[in-house]
Amino acid sequence: MNALLALEIAATSVNIVMMWPQVIRILRKRSVEGVSPGTWAILILVFATWSMFAISQGVVSLLVANLSSLLAASLVVVLGIRHGWSPKILVAPLGYGALIVSFWAFAPILLQPAVVLVSAFSRVPQLRTAIRSTVLDGISTLTWALTALQSFLWIGVFATRGIPAALLSACIALFLTIAIVVITKNRSKKQLVASSH
Repeated sequence: MNALLALEIAATSVNIVMMWPQVIRILRKRSVEGVSPGTWAILILVFATWSMFAISQGVVSLLVANLSSLLAASLVVVLGIRHGWSPKILVAPLGYGALIVSFWAFAPILLQPAVVLVSAFSRVPQLRTAIRSTVLDGISTLTWALTALQSFLWIGVFATRGIPAALLSACIALFLTIAIVVITKNRSKKQLVASSH
């Protein structure tokens, strides 16, 4: 097995499972407290966009991985709406989604910049929520740690395949995801210490 295939298998495997801990946490806690509805609505668009990109590049592993994540992100949004999020959170991502589909259909050259912009900055609302929220009980740190690992692995795949737009997107996403993990872990530790006193 060559190095690229091993990287793709590892990245695909992590990508397939990374969003599911958040679904499980919401089901168990029955809470979306501290979870950014904007991020998860955008992630639906991100995974759909990456799926289109995977089809255009012929990367089957990327397609399989993103279809699994698309399903999990969609479930998070459905559960979030069930637990109090406004369905209006879907309006902007659906609008952007229609724009990206039209890029893909009528101007495929614009698909790569769309993937970079949407995917790279999809973590910003969750980072903002993690910084501002006092309670982060609904956030699955495992999901975000797996997401950081996934970004790291895809960086290797995209660097090896020579796909610079995807590489840039994965690098920005890794940086933002690590920030989410660090803030969430630190905040959780402080909440645990405060509740024990």
